[in-house]
Amino acid sequence: MGVMKKLTAIQQARIIRSYSAGDTDERIAHQMGLARPTVTRTRLRLGVKGRPRELYMCGKANARRHRINETFFDTIKTIEAAYCLGLLYADGWIMKQDAVGLSSIDYELLVRLKRALATTVPISPCKRYSLQHSPSWSLVVCSRKLVRALIALGCVQRKSSILRFPAATLVPVKLRPAFVHGYWDGDGCVTGIARNISFNFVGTLHFLSGIAAELTTVGLPSIVPRPHGNVYRIEYHGRGSVYRFVTYLRASGTTGLKRKWRRLHAKNAAPIYALRGSPFGCCTPRCP
Repeated sequence: MGVMKKLTAIQQARIIRSYSAGDTDERIAHQMGLARPTVTRTRLRLGVKGRPRELYMCGKANARRHRINETFFDTIKTIEAAYCLGLLYADGWIMKQDAVGLSSIDYELLVRLKRALATTVPISPCKRYSLQHSPSWSLVVCSRKLVRALIALGCVQRKSSILRFPAATLVPVKLRPAFVHGYWDGDGCVTGIARNISFNFVGTLHFLSGIAAELTTVGLPSIVPRPHGNVYRIEYHGRGSVYRFVTYLRASGTTGLKRKWRRLHAKNAAPIYALRGSPFGCCTPRCP
């Protein structure tokens, strides 16, 4: 077993000064040519305790490689926060209590979440196991504070079978359309055309029951989620249902995923009067 190198008073003072200025033990050790445990033991022996992780993970360029707005999900007060929360409810995950991630075949969704979090973390391509799989991307952000905020909002680990619809104390009623819009962009689907068009959600029994109750506010029928493999599903059929759903999504104040929004507005998917004023234009040639 080796003997720990004895540091001079000047070296010890430099360690304390650098650590107080925001440097980490790893960076100080690299700059001074020392082992990290040596730096850690030295400052602890001199009475300098470690900082809470949140202090050096946010706002210090010399301590965090990528910046991030860790307070974004502290409270849901904006349309963008509600939408992104719904998106993470659908396709997000939490890892080891200190990282949150999102993966999707829609690069647009990852860009939107990245901008909302004001982070410089890069979006990375996911591994394709065969050419039959569509290309997908992922965004993984490390932040214990962000993870704790999401767990408090109901976005928990291993949520696929226990997810619950958030109470009004977590997501205000006026922001629920944006929340549902984000969830549908992640775990919703639209199929068929013309009079055979339909749209659906997949999720847990409790969560889908909450969505079904929410959609009754625009005249959609109250339906009971049905088992669909390991999850549940609710499905609505017909152009009238699509029109009411489009009306509900417009109340969210955001356009959401362009691919699905355009699919809802595809040729003869909804009545012409529902297509006018679409943020992406009318796709029906006969519409003036």
